[in-house]
Amino acid sequence: GGFCMLQNENLKNLDKKKSVQLGGFSDLEIMNIEQYVHCSNLDYNIDLEVCKSDIMTDLEVCNFDIMAEALKYFKPKKEQSNFLSAIYEHLGLYRQADRVLDCGSLLEFGIYQDVISKETEKKLMFGNFCKNRLCPMCNWRRSMKLFTQVNICMNALAKDNFDFLFLTLTIKNCKGSQLRHNLDILLKGYFKLFHDNRRIKKVVKGSYRAFEVTYNKLTDTYHPHLHCVLAVNKSYFKKDYIKQSEWAELWQNCINSDYLPVIDIRSVKSKKGENRENISFVDVCEELSKYVVKGSDFLNEKDFEGSCLRVSDLLSALTSRRLVGFTGVFSKVRKQFNLDDPESGNLTDLGLNVPRGDLVKVVRLGFVNGEYVVLKNE
Repeated sequence: GGFCMLQNENLKNLDKKKSVQLGGFSDLEIMNIEQYVHCSNLDYNIDLEVCKSDIMTDLEVCNFDIMAEALKYFKPKKEQSNFLSAIYEHLGLYRQADRVLDCGSLLEFGIYQDVISKETEKKLMFGNFCKNRLCPMCNWRRSMKLFTQVNICMNALAKDNFDFLFLTLTIKNCKGSQLRHNLDILLKGYFKLFHDNRRIKKVVKGSYRAFEVTYNKLTDTYHPHLHCVLAVNKSYFKKDYIKQSEWAELWQNCINSDYLPVIDIRSVKSKKGENRENISFVDVCEELSKYVVKGSDFLNEKDFEGSCLRVSDLLSALTSRRLVGFTGVFSKVRKQFNLDDPESGNLTDLGLNVPRGDLVKVVRLGFVNGEYVVLKNE
């Protein structure tokens, strides 16, 4: 299950549930499997005895801190993904269960050494990420990718003399059955606000928006909202300024609500100042690159049935939906820097993919029986 593809004809009737629970590598020794092949489609098979003898100690890679990174960052996400896989299987979504179970079970890090300074640097070269919408591992990778892309765009636009606003648009909390409908209202309201309003179009020259959905355990409700960063002309703060109360009224009209919704809008500066009404580029990027849904919000190993219900709610609401979007000058900068799609694109490389020729070593990690271990490359 997970990391390996079984090569023994006698194992066709392998218990599906046991395979899902293991995650990563199957328990090779207990199951007496003679051979396996890596899921990264490598061109060679590795005998079990060779594999077992080639597991390295942590000390052999401690200089590069790779194992420490795997244990601190990758392992917790992998454990959450395995739990999500079990939920998918319980819901009868077997294909998604298999893909999520396999996610992050093979990681390959490159060790690069500068020719002159001899300083070393590590970088993830390959990870078998599943790109599932709710996968905690993939959402973590997407979050870092979005942080990098938004930061690149904002810094490039700042050089083109644009200012920025950080805007949060909300709607009332709702039950799971209403979540998809409320997300539709948010998205339609967003397009109406920025595409149909002449006053807004005059000053806003581009935007980035991202959905976020939080879960309230006490009320069993969801809070969907939109985080946006807006690129505006310098004239906005002089003659085209729009008060927060006016933004709220405009938003109320766009979502056609009978209540005045809560909105938050602040100016953005390159560095955080003493005025708390202003926030920095880094603060904005962190807010905008948050997970759409946090694994800790909807996954609880002590509440399996409740977790299944929440997964069903989120799948119904988020399936076949664009969760982030770039418009105007933000979109132009993305094309200029050739940034790939943060939702469906490569989750191994998080920034600008610049080829390097100073690779000196590759360290491969496999997820074996609940732990990452290092496999020596021949």
